[in-house]
Amino acid sequence: MCCHDRLTVTTVEADAVRAFVAELRDDARARLRECVERDDPCVALDGAGRCQIYDARPLVCRSHGVPIKTRAPGHLPVITSCELNFTARGPAAADADCVLDQTTLSATLLAIDRASGGDGARHELADVLRAALA
Repeated sequence: MCCHDRLTVTTVEADAVRAFVAELRDDARARLRECVERDDPCVALDGAGRCQIYDARPLVCRSHGVPIKTRAPGHLPVITSCELNFTARGPAAADADCVLDQTTLSATLLAIDRASGGDGARHELADVLRAALA
């Protein structure tokens, strides 16, 4: 099921999340604090499964569900997607222009992170949100 993993984010993504949280109204901050305190796998989801940081969600969330090509060292490329998508013919049947390449996506995000002053380190989303709400 979507959105049920513990997430890590790059520094540039963490900065975007912190900036978003800083602009939230008090009631929205309180709702987000409740989510974070529950310490569910994704601390940004409320009890109904709605993302409380949707406008600043990390790239992994934005790209979830689309077909993604991955390749383990020494193995052939594999195209995967959310099991709720492409149920008739599978994700490999998606138009090639619609398939994201994980290596390219990760390298691009790393380059953006470094160009923005990050060092490529990953940060637990839960920690970012706890600090932003403190």
